[in-house]
Amino acid sequence: IYEHQEFYMIAYKDGGEDMFYRYRLDNIKNIKITEEPVLKKTKKEVEDFVKNSVFNFGGHDDEIEAIVDMNLLNGTIDELGKDIKYEKINDEKFRINLVADTLGFKLWAMRNIDRVVVTKPESLKKEMQDIIWKAGERYAT
Repeated sequence: IYEHQEFYMIAYKDGGEDMFYRYRLDNIKNIKITEEPVLKKTKKEVEDFVKNSVFNFGGHDDEIEAIVDMNLLNGTIDELGKDIKYEKINDEKFRINLVADTLGFKLWAMRNIDRVVVTKPESLKKEMQDIIWKAGERYAT
């Protein structure tokens, strides 16, 4: 796939066939072409992985909800995909609902920490609160 101006190969590791990984093509060395068929996943499984991953992270997908500043609307759709559900709350905020890997979404939300509030799942919300609290303590001195 082509994303963020780079080409990636979607694959899984031997013995780890339950999780996909992305490999940037320009970082792959010593590749060997074999006659052995390797596609053991359906086209839909691969498409779902690509659609739900954020910042090339693949992992645990979860239903995520967040409140986002309206000035981030176009960037949110660009980065998280056109399939996210969003609704306008008021002139300043909108709500997004999506299924995505939690690590990638957390990194996206942290990058936009002053304009994004995670509301679901509770575990991700708590993790964000802990990170923010610890960062605040480091900056308090």
